[in-house]
Amino acid sequence: ISLMSIMSQAVVRERESGTLEQMFVTPIRPGEYLVGKVLPYALLACGQMTIVAVVGMWWFKVPFNGSFWIVVLGLALFMIVSVGLGLLVSLVSRTRQQAQQALVFIMIPTMVLSGFIFPIDSMPESIQPLTYAVPLRYALVVLRGSFVKGSDLAALASPLWAMAGFAVVIFGAAIVATRRRIAE
Repeated sequence: ISLMSIMSQAVVRERESGTLEQMFVTPIRPGEYLVGKVLPYALLACGQMTIVAVVGMWWFKVPFNGSFWIVVLGLALFMIVSVGLGLLVSLVSRTRQQAQQALVFIMIPTMVLSGFIFPIDSMPESIQPLTYAVPLRYALVVLRGSFVKGSDLAALASPLWAMAGFAVVIFGAAIVATRRRIAE
């Protein structure tokens, strides 16, 4: 979630300072711009995830019973979704304040409907179908399933495919929006 917050401010800050227009008159291609914009934040997120996992296992004695690669795959897919959402917010916002407000508008329902704060089973039945539209729900299923329960790839295939679908749609939309922004 912090990755989404950082990414939502990235392009807006450049637009406000005027460096975005200078960037687009250079011979840089949209793919190169995205890689340069996303890679540092993705590496930062990987470091954060590692620290959280290490602290959880050694300080809080949370057992790691699953596959390291399934956890990495789940977190990588969720990171792509978060980066894509952050870029979309950044590209549609004109100011940092707008980006921050849009991010809050996205993050509050995400946290409430994902099962992170409240169990999905305890939500009203009319609200529960909305949780399927929240990528964090699937990331939590993968993390809890693999990290704590030791579930295998077959048991977690459904949430992994769901996150892959979200990643393709959301990051794809971010790429299209970036290309349109560059073309303007």
